[in-house]
Amino acid sequence: MRITVCIPVRFCVCWAVYFIDAGEPTVYQREVFPNAPLEFVAAEVRFPYSPKLGRHESFDVLVDALRDVFPIPDREEQRERAVGPQGVQAAEPQVTYRLLAKDRLSSVTVGHSRLNLEVTDYQEYPEFRQLIRRSLEPLDTLGVVVGVERIGLRFIDEVRVPSVKAASDWRGYIADEFLGPLVLSDEGTVENLEGIVKMQTHAETHLVLRYAALDGAGVVGGGPLRRRKPPSSGPFFVIDTDSVWQGPEIMDFDVESVLDVFDQLHEPVGTIFHRTITDRLKNEVLRSNP
Repeated sequence: MRITVCIPVRFCVCWAVYFIDAGEPTVYQREVFPNAPLEFVAAEVRFPYSPKLGRHESFDVLVDALRDVFPIPDREEQRERAVGPQGVQAAEPQVTYRLLAKDRLSSVTVGHSRLNLEVTDYQEYPEFRQLIRRSLEPLDTLGVVVGVERIGLRFIDEVRVPSVKAASDWRGYIADEFLGPLVLSDEGTVENLEGIVKMQTHAETHLVLRYAALDGAGVVGGGPLRRRKPPSSGPFFVIDTDSVWQGPEIMDFDVESVLDVFDQLHEPVGTIFHRTITDRLKNEVLRSNP
């Protein structure tokens, strides 16, 4: 698995898949942790192919509208090769615009059929929602997006505990429901533990939770975005939450309507995270000063 737009993700594993009905969310006490493990958040909007988004005039509008937030512009062309009757031929280049913040902790990328907003310094959802709005408004001004096919909101946490040296040490820090395979540790040393849960959250939305006990520098890395702080090597537990809307029909492109969908996608994310971790992790690690 990898994030394909800005940050390469070193997280290539096979997943066991389960489908469940999320039902009513469990109410939890919202809390902002001083030592939060959140490393990456992305918002994506996909829409039907828009050739006008590849024009210089469109790029100029984006740059001018977002200069105060993302002042560093870049234009990329990606060429793919297609096999036809005349053999392998280079397809028409796909133009992508990337606008980057000066601190390289956030960026927005716009292509012919999608917009991606990515941050590695996520603070609060209201602020992130406002950044989504700012990123969408230039597309509304251009009038080149006819509708919305898919909306996604993704959070990646990398939990690290100094005392954890092996996968079996996550007992007590991660909820037992996600550590079931550790019962096999009597037969040998469990090196990695991985899983996936897919659940229906609303009529047209679903959430995919990927989790894994891994070892290394982390799954979020590379450029052009940088992490808040350099990753340390060693065992870590990934909690990757991907909340998605995809309806049977294309939704009209309206900034407020898209934001309403993001609100709906955000609803279960906090609950899922809190149900994955334990009070011990909160008290010993997340509530401590970094």
